[in-house]
Amino acid sequence: MPENKLDLKDIQGIVEEGLKTVKSKWATEREADKKNFDTKVSTILTDIEAKGYQSKEDVEKAVKVKTEEIEKSLLELKKKGLGNGKPIGFKAAMAKALKDNEAMFKDVNSIKGSNNVVQLKDITYSGNFPGFEDWRQELRNDVIMIDRDTFHFRDIIPLGSTSGDSIKYPKEGAKTGTGPASWARGTTIANTDPKPAFEPNLSVYSTPVEWIAGTMRLPVEMLADLPFLTSYLQNFARIELLEEEDDQILNGNGTSPELDGILPNATAYDGSRTNILEMIVDANLRQLGVVNTMGTDVILNPTNVVDIVLNQASGSGEYDQPGGVVAWVNGQLEIAGLNVRKTNKISANDFLVGNFSHAQIFQRMAPQLRFFEQDQDNVVKNLVTVRIEERLALAILKATSFIEGTYTPST
Repeated sequence: MPENKLDLKDIQGIVEEGLKTVKSKWATEREADKKNFDTKVSTILTDIEAKGYQSKEDVEKAVKVKTEEIEKSLLELKKKGLGNGKPIGFKAAMAKALKDNEAMFKDVNSIKGSNNVVQLKDITYSGNFPGFEDWRQELRNDVIMIDRDTFHFRDIIPLGSTSGDSIKYPKEGAKTGTGPASWARGTTIANTDPKPAFEPNLSVYSTPVEWIAGTMRLPVEMLADLPFLTSYLQNFARIELLEEEDDQILNGNGTSPELDGILPNATAYDGSRTNILEMIVDANLRQLGVVNTMGTDVILNPTNVVDIVLNQASGSGEYDQPGGVVAWVNGQLEIAGLNVRKTNKISANDFLVGNFSHAQIFQRMAPQLRFFEQDQDNVVKNLVTVRIEERLALAILKATSFIEGTYTPST
């Protein structure tokens, strides 16, 4: 077997020539994805160099295989509605998906259980499922700002993706050791102390990808009214799914099929304050400050949010919010710089302060709708079962970044 191999420069020239046409198409379809394409090309170069092909023909054959893979990626990009550089929102995507599949389920006799799938995984959710991709609570369209009052944890927790049934990640705890610290050499080697040692307390943690799912039964007549069915599912189904997701992210006990929620992993408030505002400020500035962390948000029950906003002075009865502590900033309630997020998934008088960038949601499967006729007594009652479901995991990267506590109201 010849010992001489094509060097990287030769390989790169062959690869770039073979991918020139595809790269041009990719750039035309979506300029924003150019970096992703360049990464693919770089990966091809790395793979080919590692394999050490012996001839130009071998390299061109490998490039052809990789080119076909990128062509498939380009096709998927078009399917996502990104060909014109403008992602489509959830409502538009669902309406299009249901319209495209209307013939499949409009006639109840054509419904064949698992063969009927309306998939939503290739959309951006920017219009109606904020947060299912890289969108958050505040969406901007030129100078128009769109806000919504309903809070979901996807608004403040970073999102990622996974293709596995579980994820492994490092969970950071408090460091061990006394270093880094001041140190000086002694007058002799014998009386010179060792430099202070320290190490991060990292543990490898594994958490499974779990299902969040639900089914509902609808009259067959609803399938004949596509606009009504579309609007109904866009509102009712998505709200119910996100409600359960929020509950799992906050309160999941970590025993499958529940997620490993933030509250069970949070550190208990250890201060002596008894007023809820003082407890929140103390938990953020002192207790999180000790571990060199600053909170981003505080989670409160709507009841306690109202109590804070309508707090009255005991003497005069005037509404009294401590200046510099409680404030409204662009319509967002803040407590000492923390964004107040209200949700009924946390009990009244409980609070959670944390840096929510120290957790991450990993999504295996975005919400998916399926229609079934053969379920329970659907046939005799003219009903169709609709299932909505998703798969995701929650990683708490630094448990010490979250403080939970309970406020006891004065009687």
